[in-house]
Order: sequence, then structure tokens, then C-alpha cells
Amino acid sequence: MTQRAITEALSALETSLTNKINSIPSSGGGISNLGTNAAGHIVIVGDTGDIIAGDITEEMLVKLLIKSNVYNADGTVGLIIDYANKTYERSQDATKLHAGSDYNSYAMYGGRMRCNVADNGTITAFYGDSNYTEDGSNGQVMIYQPKFYYQRTYLSDSSTAYGYKIEKESLILSPQKTIGFKLHPLFKNGNEELDYVLLPAYEGSVFDVSANAYILNNETDIDFTADKLCSIAGVKPLTGAKQQINT
Repeated sequence: MTQRAITEALSALETSLTNKINSIPSSGGGISNLGTNAAGHIVIVGDTGDIIAGDITEEMLVKLLIKSNVYNADGTVGLIIDYANKTYERSQDATKLHAGSDYNSYAMYGGRMRCNVADNGTITAFYGDSNYTEDGSNGQVMIYQPKFYYQRTYLSDSSTAYGYKIEKESLILSPQKTIGFKLHPLFKNGNEELDYVLLPAYEGSVFDVSANAYILNNETDIDFTADKLCSIAGVKPLTGAKQQINT
């Protein structure tokens, strides 16, 4: 079953349920307010017209289709990892892709790029812009990572003395929200959903606030209450060789 077939089936189910709801006499059974806690659940219409959340969720349905090897979601890339045999195989769109630029059409890959970021979090330039630098003069050098969604299904496991060991699993990534997928936790800030995150491009070096200069070779002591960790090129990362690093 393809993603389009699944979508069409769910759409038909929605239409059918809507028609049933509209046909319920006003003097008949009540209609329950499911609330957001029932989001993603398949609903059931009772004999009296009451609507309740079923035990089956959209995520569970997708997992069953994946385990049955009949699931296909257009616009996603996947990998089936066999830990027991130390092998892997591509799934979804990835089956027709080659490593490298083939993946650039997917935002979580092609949309990832280096950028300069000011101390207040403002992006000042992207790689390729005329004002882009890596020496810290236009801000820190960071990696702009667009958000993505994932679907993880365990295909087989085994029992051990310490619990269960995953032997084989399916991992699928999607640049857009897809039925049965979750937003990667990297893109969550409490209840806020982030469109992107900024990751360091280089190992952390130090900016000496009092001297208003980068420490290039761990040559000076660090003020752990005022100085700042940085991500720029051409400097020695903070190692602790000259001074013990306090956390």
C-alpha cells in the first residue's frame, strides 16, 4: 500500500464518519469531545452516535504496514539496519538514490549549510554569501539544520539477561510532517516547535571578553564566568592543557 493509497483510504474514512455524524438525529445520542489527548487515534462511532477514541493509533497502523513490508511514503528516505548480521539496506525513496548530491532535494540534507551567527542568534550570512567568513569577524560559524520527522520501528528483537536487544529496525526520515512520524526531539524547545537548529561547525575555542579577542592557542587563562565558547576556524580548541577546565 502506497502513501497515496493510505491517504485516500483515511480521507474516505473521514468522509464516511462525517456523513454518519451529520445523520445523527438531534434527539439521539451525544457526540463526545475527544480533546487533543486523543489526537492520532482512530475514532469509533458507537450505536448511539457517541464518538470515542479507539485503541489503534495512526502510528501503530504505520508500524504494522512497515513490519508487513507494504509501506511506502513518498518524499521520505529510510534505512533498514540488521544489527545481528551487521548489514543494512535502503528503503523508501533511498532505494533509488546514490550517496551524495542525490539527497540534496530533501530539506534535512540539502538545506543543511554553514552560516555566520551573531551572539544574539541572528544569522548574518550563509556559506557562499560575499560577507561569509570563518574567522569570527562576522559571527560564529554554525551549521544550519532544518527540522525533520522520523519513524522508527523495531522489526525483530531478542531477550537477554538485561532486557531486550534490538536485532533489526527500520528508520525513516521525512522533511515534512507525515502520518505516523514524530518530530525529532532536537527541534523541540518545551512546547515550541523549531523550524531549525544551529550546531557548531568547529570544536569549541574561547573568546576573551576582557581583551575583546579570540584565544588562538590556549595562550591565556580563561575566565569561566565571563569568557565565551566559540566556533571559528584556525584556532586551537579548548583543551585544558594550560588550565584545568571547570564545568
